[in-house]
This record gives sequence, structure tokens and C-alpha cells, in this order.
Amino acid sequence: MIDEYVARRYWPNGDALGHRLLNDPPGASGDYLTVVGVVGAVNHGDLAYPWAMGAIYFPSRHYASLQFSLTLRTA
Repeated sequence: MIDEYVARRYWPNGDALGHRLLNDPPGASGDYLTVVGVVGAVNHGDLAYPWAMGAIYFPSRHYASLQFSLTLRTA
């Protein structure tokens, strides 16, 4: 999944769903991941900044041994 900032930046004229992203630096032979959803932009840094940097969310099974954060929105 990606956030709407990334979707607008890389696919400004269309839908990001179904497009693919490379999970490694350019030139590396890594795994391509398919965009399966677009979520709202989230500010992961200082809440005083009015803009988001963009976010790509990876399946947790790829990074099960790493520490990760969970973001929730509630009423």
C-alpha cells in the first residue's frame, strides 16, 4: 500500500492501483511489489510540519523481525 502523496507524485494522471514498485535501489535485482491500495497521507515526523513526506507500507511478513509502528485513526 502507498499513501496518496506517493500516488499523486508517481502517478499524477491516473490510478496507482496495480502498478508495481521495486523494493530495492535502482540496478538491484529485488522484488517488485504491486500497489494494492492507497491510504490517506500521514505525517510520520514532526506534527508541526503541514505536509507529509509520503509513505510506502510493506507486508509485515517481509519484515517480521524488524520493529514497526502502527498508526490508527479513531473518532
